[in-house]
Amino acid sequence: MSLANTEPVKTERSPVFDWPGIEAPAIRFPLAVHLAQAEEAERAALARAEAAFLPRPARDRRLHRRAHSE
Repeated sequence: MSLANTEPVKTERSPVFDWPGIEAPAIRFPLAVHLAQAEEAERAALARAEAAFLPRPARDRRLHRRAHSE
């Protein structure tokens, strides 16, 4: 889900998550002229996405403690 955060009425009843922001690579045309830029933008977006899936030890420990304390 994506919400604009410009007006509180748009987000006030929506949960807040610590989700990573990953900019979607744009393709400019003619592609032959802008191919290197498109490939670099795709590499950068994939690197950010892969990094978002890496373990976050502090968060994982906190969730583990919460699950076992109930």
